[in-house]
Amino acid sequence: MGSTTSTLISSFIGQMNVEFILGFLQKLAVAGIIIALTWLATKIIGGLISKALSLVSPKVALQVRRVISAFIWLVGGIQALDQLGLDQVLLLMIIAIVGMAAITALRDVLPSTASYNLILTYDLFKIGDWIEVDGYFGRVVNLTWMNTVLLTRDNEMVHIPNSRIIKGNLVNRTVQGGSAWPCR
Repeated sequence: MGSTTSTLISSFIGQMNVEFILGFLQKLAVAGIIIALTWLATKIIGGLISKALSLVSPKVALQVRRVISAFIWLVGGIQALDQLGLDQVLLLMIIAIVGMAAITALRDVLPSTASYNLILTYDLFKIGDWIEVDGYFGRVVNLTWMNTVLLTRDNEMVHIPNSRIIKGNLVNRTVQGGSAWPCR
């Protein structure tokens, strides 16, 4: 009788493992389908946004498309992880805590990065333009995520944070034809 009980228990444990594995594989397949549908949704909605906003400004359409795509991926990712058995509230709390930590850690970098995107999106100036910002006048020689570099008439390199450019007064003194005004 002892070996029969042992055989039944072994069979039951083996059956439980198979059921667990099959259940997990089913959840994994559903999560994969959710990720595939998320990808498809970003392509379809992104295309619609591009078509709708491209007449206004292709650069604005690109920025809106990026933001909406990130939101769709966030929702799809949370749904896929929820399908695998992770609690959505816990996931949202983790995302919020990590997001707040990142914002706190990057509080000096994020405004300049956002300002960089605004400068590019709205074509405020480009490399080679003559601009005046906060009393500095010069030709733009470099534009990075963090700052804009001006070469003044005295051959001085001035590094101005992009956030300061957006917050301050900006005068683009480059004429439409591409040449700069000879005097100030």
